[in-house]
Amino acid sequence: MRVSSFSVDEALAYVGYYNKEGKLTDTFFDSVLFLPYSAFTYSKHYKSADGWKYYIDNVFENGKNVDAFNTACDIVGKELNKECKMQIFLSVFHTVPTYGDFPEKFGDLDGDGVDEDLSDLETKKKVTKWMIDQQIERFNNGGYNNLSLCGFYWFEEQIDYDNPHEFEVLGFARDYLHSLGYKLIWITYYQASGFGDWKELGFDMACMQPNYAFNPAIPRQRLYDNATLTKRFGLCYELEINDVYSHVDSDLYKEYLEVGVETGFMNTVKMYYQGARAFYDAFNSKDDFVRSVYDDTYLFAKEKLVSPVRAKKD
Repeated sequence: MRVSSFSVDEALAYVGYYNKEGKLTDTFFDSVLFLPYSAFTYSKHYKSADGWKYYIDNVFENGKNVDAFNTACDIVGKELNKECKMQIFLSVFHTVPTYGDFPEKFGDLDGDGVDEDLSDLETKKKVTKWMIDQQIERFNNGGYNNLSLCGFYWFEEQIDYDNPHEFEVLGFARDYLHSLGYKLIWITYYQASGFGDWKELGFDMACMQPNYAFNPAIPRQRLYDNATLTKRFGLCYELEINDVYSHVDSDLYKEYLEVGVETGFMNTVKMYYQGARAFYDAFNSKDDFVRSVYDDTYLFAKEKLVSPVRAKKD
């Protein structure tokens, strides 16, 4: 599951499962991936030293995000009278993103008074190491007794084979993280460049999105094709939901669940992309069908879903 800036109240609905009567009955998701909003990544801020610092401050803000999920685990564990722990993954930003607006200068990241020249390979390695080290330090100093930092996500959804430093920087990040005992994971869009080479590239785990939820012109067959490809290449499957308040969008998401049950990827490692706070909004919804998104996702995550609730057709 990917998240942005979450409070303790919001985190509770992901750490624990609350039934329709509002009673906590079980734990829910077992891991969380932290990465920024798309609006941030397409901005100049994302491509600057100040933006990188801002992002890390946001991830470790008191009472939000990492801290919120740690507190939520404590609350859920005590109420259920059982251990409640979560794994978390943080992000490693790409030093040469291929999209959005770019500032004239990246800025000084490490405080040495020198603007970071990201056309230089050694500087790319330096800033990559800086981002990893900063987040590990913040995590280790945070006292997050209910969370374990498992690894980092390579924050780019394709491999840029035209970038002369792509493999050197990726290899540096991979080897450095492995030397520290952490994993490097990756999520690719549907058949993005490099998706079939993820093992050779050195990722410890990779996932692929079918991108079915965002384009009504894409046939349902895409969900089956994604299931076939992920199984063939050893990838995990990412489920996607856009606007949970839309019955059309929520019903598209239910198709992911149906295919997951049918093809068996429900019983494997899977990830979830939610537009904004889709699952939290579903959890709070008074609309029975929207609420069913939360309930069906819980059953799917626990590998117990038989058949999801579908929207009523006029």
